[in-house]
Amino acid sequence: VGSAVVRDDLQNPDDMDRDDLALQRLPDIQLSVLPGEIVPELPFVASLGAEYTFFESFRNANGFFGSGQNVDGLFIDTGLDGVTDPYERDVAGLKGGFDPSGDNFPPGPEGDGVFQEGEILANAGHRLILNPRLGYPLRLFDFLEVSPEAGYREAIYATDSLGTENRGYVTGRVDLRTRLRRALDLPFGLGQATHLLEPRLGYALVSKTVVSKSPVFIPESGPQQQRLRELDLDNVTLDPADRLPSANILAGGFGNRLYGKGLDGGPPRLLADVTVLGQYDFSQDRAGELVLDGTGYPGGGIYTRFIMGYQMQEERFDEALVQTSWASARGDDLSVSYRFLDQIPLFYESFRYDKERFDSVTGSFSQVNQISVYVRWAVTRSWGLTYSGTYSADNSVFLGNQGGVEYLSQCRCWAVRFEADQDPVSGARFNVKYRIVGLGDDTVRPFAGFKGGGVLPTSKAGGAGFF
Repeated sequence: VGSAVVRDDLQNPDDMDRDDLALQRLPDIQLSVLPGEIVPELPFVASLGAEYTFFESFRNANGFFGSGQNVDGLFIDTGLDGVTDPYERDVAGLKGGFDPSGDNFPPGPEGDGVFQEGEILANAGHRLILNPRLGYPLRLFDFLEVSPEAGYREAIYATDSLGTENRGYVTGRVDLRTRLRRALDLPFGLGQATHLLEPRLGYALVSKTVVSKSPVFIPESGPQQQRLRELDLDNVTLDPADRLPSANILAGGFGNRLYGKGLDGGPPRLLADVTVLGQYDFSQDRAGELVLDGTGYPGGGIYTRFIMGYQMQEERFDEALVQTSWASARGDDLSVSYRFLDQIPLFYESFRYDKERFDSVTGSFSQVNQISVYVRWAVTRSWGLTYSGTYSADNSVFLGNQGGVEYLSQCRCWAVRFEADQDPVSGARFNVKYRIVGLGDDTVRPFAGFKGGGVLPTSKAGGAGFF
């Protein structure tokens, strides 16, 4: 797979236009060799991941910020907001002064000499990653599937600031699972279903072997998606970041899948898929989340999605999502969802100076505790009306409302949408969207998409507060 990735953020303030400082990937070339046998007489399977990327920005970060904030030519020590003192604004909106945002070290991250996600990367150069892996899948006692895999990840750098460097990691995986099946009577006279229970146990190891003063082209994510890492340990061992944290993780749980009779004598239809997992990280001596992650397809155009995360170490609920959606063949949709996050994630681009309207609705949120609704009414085959809104129970405020009118041409080749948007941050906005509808596009809902059977509008109200 080859690509050239160029970023240009048109929303940056004119006097602090930092998008030219972003590292472009010109080009990025990836090679993946899927697991396969090496020698037919041997049970080993080999796989390989390789990636070459050239990173370069359109503007020299050193000249932009001056030399005082540069750390070894690797990054500019601006703090999480990516803004140094001369560019920060005070409460009156004026630039300059000494640390208007109050993020200088100590206690803040600006000037501490340690890279944090959000600080400006200043290096440029080449990165080559080689990740060969060797597995030995086997089946024990005719019911237990065991899949051990060992790998080595070598990152080789040739950069402007450090010259040639390398960084190496040993990775390991062991996955155990079995599958149990039974017939199950469904309630409400819905007949029988096949229940597939899949107990599983997984282990992931990441250990540094070659440690050097390597550059940071792809930083480690600050707020790691712990649930996604537990559900698929590939997200731990195949993390694309330059500096991987040590990991020694044991994850265990079980999956549940329900299959019903297929339509018109077709193959069995998936009714529900629910996974329960928990993990323990020995490298940090810490229990992770107990995760419940599932989807349901009961039929009749209904789709459900639910997530629950319970932090076993702190004994508290960390996150929850419950969503129920209905979609008809003619284009009528209804979706209601509830989202909860115990701790609001901190994002790097948090400018300290904003409009008074923004200040009036921020600073008092302690949690993400939101209810969202999306409705679409197909008035005719060509005309549709939509509404979406998000309400925060944490602060008793509407985070956004959006209404739209859609028209799809008789030829099903183009569509136009008129929409009105309102939220506490940006106020009211009016947009006109035009789409050329082609091969593979949705000719019933030209401005909405499907994901797992649920209707997801391409533009949601409450963008400033919707997670």
